[in-house]
Amino acid sequence: MNTQVEPVVALRRFDRLDRLRTALAGLLLSPALACTPAMGAAPATGTASGTPRPPAKPFATGTFIQDWLSAGWDEATWEKEFAYLKEAGMTYIVIAPTAYTFTTPLPPDSSAPAALATPGASTAPAAPAAQSGSPPTPIIGQTIYPTNLPGFQQKPGYPDLVEKYLHYAAKYGMKVFVGLNFNDDWWKKASRDPGWLLEEMRRGNAVATELYQRYHSRYPNTFYGWYWVWEIDNYNFRFRDWENTLISALNVQLDHLTALDPSLPFLFCPFMNYRLGTAAQYRDFWKRVFANTHLRPGDIFAPQDCVGAGGLTIDNFDTWFAELRKAVDTKPGLLFWSDAETFVQADWSSAPLSRFVRQLREVAPYVDNIISFAYTHYYSPNLVDPGFHRTYVDYVRSGGQLDSEPPSPPTNVRATVLTSSYTPPSVSVEWDAAQDNLGVYSYTVYRDGQPVATTKVARPGHPEDAALLLNYVDTNVHPGHAYRYEVRATDFAGNTSPPSAPIQVEVGQG
Repeated sequence: MNTQVEPVVALRRFDRLDRLRTALAGLLLSPALACTPAMGAAPATGTASGTPRPPAKPFATGTFIQDWLSAGWDEATWEKEFAYLKEAGMTYIVIAPTAYTFTTPLPPDSSAPAALATPGASTAPAAPAAQSGSPPTPIIGQTIYPTNLPGFQQKPGYPDLVEKYLHYAAKYGMKVFVGLNFNDDWWKKASRDPGWLLEEMRRGNAVATELYQRYHSRYPNTFYGWYWVWEIDNYNFRFRDWENTLISALNVQLDHLTALDPSLPFLFCPFMNYRLGTAAQYRDFWKRVFANTHLRPGDIFAPQDCVGAGGLTIDNFDTWFAELRKAVDTKPGLLFWSDAETFVQADWSSAPLSRFVRQLREVAPYVDNIISFAYTHYYSPNLVDPGFHRTYVDYVRSGGQLDSEPPSPPTNVRATVLTSSYTPPSVSVEWDAAQDNLGVYSYTVYRDGQPVATTKVARPGHPEDAALLLNYVDTNVHPGHAYRYEVRATDFAGNTSPPSAPIQVEVGQG
């Protein structure tokens, strides 16, 4: 048993509460841990058996939807969301997790912890009642559906979200991967505590049995598969005993799910950080894991492409997928998907469609299919400017051609010198919106021919950003100087307008 004690490096987002963890995905580590990715790998052209493998089409066929986002939707929002997804060509919905489990039980009948509560929630089903005269049962898990599992309760204020997902997916002809449990202590314990991890797998097995018995017979064509919520990385399993603990945990879950219904595929989405190892090392890790786990033909290995979180870059992520393809080809029947990220971790904004489409196109030669994290969270008109959705739907309907029509130049550019006896002078630049066939994503302000700022449409959950789209305050100016300002517009496909008519302003001596 390896006795080294080292901190767990949590590198990946799981939900909005894991943004701090995700920030570590781009952490610059010491030279001892920093590595460069393997470069120059060519696309795989076949399987281990030599059968030619057609590349994936460069489209996202699915999206994650998380409970905190959808718990408060009314029926109109559910309808609109699934109609948008259908319009975007989505086939698969991944919901995760369906149960939040706790290492330290909550007090009986407790409300959700602040980290799990939904704003505005006011009512909740009680935990399963204890028998008369017996002490109340501590809460070891909270679910997003009505549960009868001992020690579990439905999350306060939640409707039956699993029923909602399955109902609307069935209505719109989609398939659902149902996530199991997740315990936030994963980011601290990972494989370092084998007893803890195996107990979590057993809890997940109980959740799977209840979900299957409750929903599968009513939605046999929609309840499509399982999603394993625990995210594996290329750092926290680097010792063989930790690797073996992971393998044992996977097999505990896989064996139960196979006994429950062998026809339902098992989907899991690891991630990686190029600063913590090489693509070849991660390839070899997965070769060993695949050789020793009970993964079945049709199960799905779908690594996150890590471009949004910063673990990989838009310029190196494809080399990692090239190496991982080689590992997948050692496991007969295992499918290889990409989980393409739709966000920009630096400010939690929606990624430009030009970047997202590049992710789709560059990974397609290596994989069998592509899903997203997450179209619903970052491109849905329910949350963000509809230009994202219009532009992506146009890309899908055109067979993979991204819009090439640039916006018109912004008009009516104004510049006003702002002065105060307490602060240095500044220049307020404002303009009127440009016009575009699908919508304008951002504006770039130029001072004397050089870009000085970019404004863009509101981030998900930040409607206040809209007030900053058509204006910018330039504080890097000096008394006694004249400045020329121009503005260019960029649409959601990355096309840039000609510059606006310039305007010149002189900052007085005060």
